[in-house]
Amino acid sequence: NVTLSVESHNGEIEKFIGDCVMASFPAEQPKEAIHAAIDILRRTSRMSLAMNSILSEKRISCGIGMAIGSTIEGNVGSGTRMDYTILGDVVNTAQRLEQLTRLLPFYLAMTPELKDVVTSDFNCVNMGAYDLKGKQNSVEIFSIDLPETRKAINS
Repeated sequence: NVTLSVESHNGEIEKFIGDCVMASFPAEQPKEAIHAAIDILRRTSRMSLAMNSILSEKRISCGIGMAIGSTIEGNVGSGTRMDYTILGDVVNTAQRLEQLTRLLPFYLAMTPELKDVVTSDFNCVNMGAYDLKGKQNSVEIFSIDLPETRKAINS
């Protein structure tokens, strides 16, 4: 359960967008965000194994994009329709990273800024520089090197 993984690590689900979950964590707790992501990937892997024994079809997986930075949060819209959300470049970057995980050998992708604050607790691996929509320069992308973050060769 994504909600349980996020909330048990002091995060908050901001919204569900199709099959995407947007969550935020307190700025002073970036390691909790990483722990939540790892927990989500563990749960997804267990669910995929259980489903494969029943359906033996396509593997269930998820990509996680993570970035750290300033956001604006609140209600946006008009008098007839309001939506609580978080906005900012960091939100767009995380979403672009999530999309990039489809091409990477890892399910988790994060920015150098996040890597810099969590690298003492996690073994980070450099995935190379990528062009992200909305960014002037290429961005170095990192992941956490754990079995649950690595994709299987034929997944």
